[in-house]
Amino acid sequence: MSLAKLPFLFSGMTAGYVLMTPPQPSVPREKRSRDVTPYERFFSAVVHRIVQLAKITTCAPFVLEIAVILANEYPSNWLSHFLIPILVRGSLARTRQIALSPTFLLGWTLVLLNTTLRYRCYCALDRFFTYELTVRDGQRLVTHGPYSYVRHPSYTAVTLGAICIILMHVAQGSWTKECGILQTPAGRAFGMLHVGLCVFLTLSVAWRTAGEDGMLRNHFGKEWEAYAQRVPYRMIPYVY
Repeated sequence: MSLAKLPFLFSGMTAGYVLMTPPQPSVPREKRSRDVTPYERFFSAVVHRIVQLAKITTCAPFVLEIAVILANEYPSNWLSHFLIPILVRGSLARTRQIALSPTFLLGWTLVLLNTTLRYRCYCALDRFFTYELTVRDGQRLVTHGPYSYVRHPSYTAVTLGAICIILMHVAQGSWTKECGILQTPAGRAFGMLHVGLCVFLTLSVAWRTAGEDGMLRNHFGKEWEAYAQRVPYRMIPYVY
């Protein structure tokens, strides 16, 4: 059963990496929007570093779970003798509990769906998709694709995707749960760091939507106002 989980772990890790990876390089400070709040200036300055750290905390558990599964399947390998005592706390029989579970599969499905949504946002905005608030030369107001349902679908995708990745990591049958990792000080610290990063990014992008709307309203005027009337919700239809 453990080996059957490998394709799901590989694809989940890849989806998490895409979810967190900016499609465009960082915008130089002098080209960023200046009519923003002090918090937005701070967030724009640190967002790339925060996302790089979040990619590590997102992907590392996938890599380590894959390593434990392979080490358990090939116990005579010298690397398995090195890895298992480090990555499994207590009885080695715990590794046999690593398996697919309904909760894991639910998280995996939602991660892939949200990554697909996020990628569609990358394609719709193309070179205008940046992690910093800015209006670029030749900027146009994008209202098609995912942007015809809510005004900030990429934020919806990254927020829900990040939550579902956590669900995959703590689900029944996961390495962190079955092998006692979350009972160790290092495991708890790593988990708290990952959750903290996700909470920080979620609250920051939700807060940012108002400032981003204001920037686009100032730049596009009546065109944006007509769009906001057609698409009144920022992130979740009929909710927010």
